[in-house]
Amino acid sequence: GSSREHAVWALRQYGFRAIIASSLADIFHKNCFENGVVPVLMPEEKVQELMRAAKEGPVLELTVDLKACEVSDGHGFRASFVVHSDPETHGFRRATLMEGHDEISLTLKRADDIGAFEKKRSAYLDPTGA
Repeated sequence: GSSREHAVWALRQYGFRAIIASSLADIFHKNCFENGVVPVLMPEEKVQELMRAAKEGPVLELTVDLKACEVSDGHGFRASFVVHSDPETHGFRRATLMEGHDEISLTLKRADDIGAFEKKRSAYLDPTGA
């Protein structure tokens, strides 16, 4: 995938809600999370199985179940996936996708804590000099 955020924007605007691959470039991967596109990471052999099925018929309709972390086609294909290769990060990123959060909304959820911290900081760190 491209490292330009516009690449994910274009896919999202075209209607893609998930990208299925065996791996993704780091920046493209991060941009997927920031734009609500589910990065579905599966073993290469499962991705190739889907590619063969897509070539065989006129339509391949898939269900991506983010809660169960499973892709299925209703005709017997079923595969588990992760949204991140690190288990701890996978859990966090999966939850943020399910809840519709991005980095900005996560920061805003902590606005009270940030405000309290700002009030406690030393005067020499205050750019206003107050």
